[in-house]
Amino acid sequence: GGDAGAALQLNPTVSLSLRAGYGVYQDLYQGVLLSLGTTVRLTGAGNSAIPRVDFAPSGPGSIDGYIEFLNADIDRVYPVLYKYYDDHPLGSTTLVNRGSRPVRDLELRLQLKQFMDAPKLSARIDELAPGEERTLDLYALFTEEILTITEGAKVAAELEAVYSVGGRKGGDSSIVTLNTHHRNALRWDDDRKIAAFVTARDEEVQRFARNNASIVDDQGNSALPRELQLAMVFLHAMKSHRCAYVVDPSSSYFELSRNGEAVDTVQFPRQTLQYKAGDCDDLSATYAALLESSGVATAFITVPGHIYTALKLEMDEREAKRTFSRPGDLIVTEEGAVWIPVETTMLRDGFLAAWAEGASQWRKYSPEGQARLIPTAEAWRTYAPVAFGVSDFEVDIPLRENVAEEFGGEFNRFVSREISGREQDLLGRLRRRPGDSRLRNRLGVLYARYGRYSDAEEQFRAAVQGRDYAPGFINLGNISYLNKNYTGAREAYRRALDLDRDNKTALLGLARVSYAAEDYTAAEEAHSELGALDPELAQRFAYLAAGSSGGGN
Repeated sequence: GGDAGAALQLNPTVSLSLRAGYGVYQDLYQGVLLSLGTTVRLTGAGNSAIPRVDFAPSGPGSIDGYIEFLNADIDRVYPVLYKYYDDHPLGSTTLVNRGSRPVRDLELRLQLKQFMDAPKLSARIDELAPGEERTLDLYALFTEEILTITEGAKVAAELEAVYSVGGRKGGDSSIVTLNTHHRNALRWDDDRKIAAFVTARDEEVQRFARNNASIVDDQGNSALPRELQLAMVFLHAMKSHRCAYVVDPSSSYFELSRNGEAVDTVQFPRQTLQYKAGDCDDLSATYAALLESSGVATAFITVPGHIYTALKLEMDEREAKRTFSRPGDLIVTEEGAVWIPVETTMLRDGFLAAWAEGASQWRKYSPEGQARLIPTAEAWRTYAPVAFGVSDFEVDIPLRENVAEEFGGEFNRFVSREISGREQDLLGRLRRRPGDSRLRNRLGVLYARYGRYSDAEEQFRAAVQGRDYAPGFINLGNISYLNKNYTGAREAYRRALDLDRDNKTALLGLARVSYAAEDYTAAEEAHSELGALDPELAQRFAYLAAGSSGGGN
């Protein structure tokens, strides 16, 4: 004979079953067999469940009831870190196999339909023996829809375990409650988390940055680092935009950074530009976002109770010391990177004052090991910036002429500050030795370094007036080249070569100006002479020997 049946699990301890079959007993009985009954699962020692015995035959069909979710320990979710949870756990759960046979190929998934496109695979287990428990981390791949949460919320999430037993597929699930913070919430247990708020690709941030960055293109100075000039423009653009430093007593970095478990509220740059106010973390994130959107690398500086911003200069320490009169106001890392610290809460005082204060705080706390520099790009590797697009508000752009005037005035003050001491020293020495070509040349280089080309040209001409001074002719050629006076530049370089035929700088200058004037034969000849003297330098400027088919420089 044979029979088959089905069972309905009413709750974890009681099930209802129905079986039917046909039996033949030799010389005794034959016919249909029916049975209806209930099963109660008993508990063993220590109140543990007695493993169930599964009498169902192997074969097609699905099974369930093997996996029990003992508990789920899930942290409260911070929406701004929604990308972080893709590869960093937001909690854990413990699974136990309540069946009498091993569970194989188990996969644990978390699903939150409102904020996830599909269940997130959290873990795979090859085998879970009967009675075995395993605690597994939970991960989530949220969509940016989670940024629509403006107040803390409770949402239902589903934990699902799918597996196989004896070749048959099975699955069990459990509903858990997931608590979320609002989208601006942040906990300062790791200061790198602020990088998630540096939304450099936000369209409104980029629009604000592009409109003001063009001022540097129009009236900036190519002799000085572009990143420095952009830093000036953006700080004064925020000032002209009437952004103000405002401390929120209920959400202060000073207080909350001392307690890594406390929850702070941090504004996105778009919000800070909209509200025109923020505390130190809000203004720092906004300033960093504007700079990053324009290709300037930034960092955050943390000192006790405070956070502010730094920007990276694309030069090494030696060049920085040659360029700036106050190298002590720069931060040079062990890797040799050069940073300018900017106290972003001092918008009203201007860039130079903000730079000086940022440097002062670094000098105060760094020797004590209480100052930390966190490059934004490195922090992004763990805390990626969000795709902030939850508002249709369009940020106002400050009047261009106001920003341009602020930038121009600050830039001139910077140049005057940088050259005044050295300028006065050189002028004083020239009054005593007016015919000293070397001093004239040094003063001209000082002017040229800060973009005062007309003053520089005047000093270079004075340095070579009636004198055979090759460095003066070379620098005169450089100034003429920058001013696109190619005829004057070639004449100056040739005068230098008349005095020093093997001068590599003069040969390179002659090759470059000839190429710019489309005299490719002269450019190739000068480059060939340079190659005989310094093959490595010639190789760096190989295009100068390519002629009209070599493309631009």
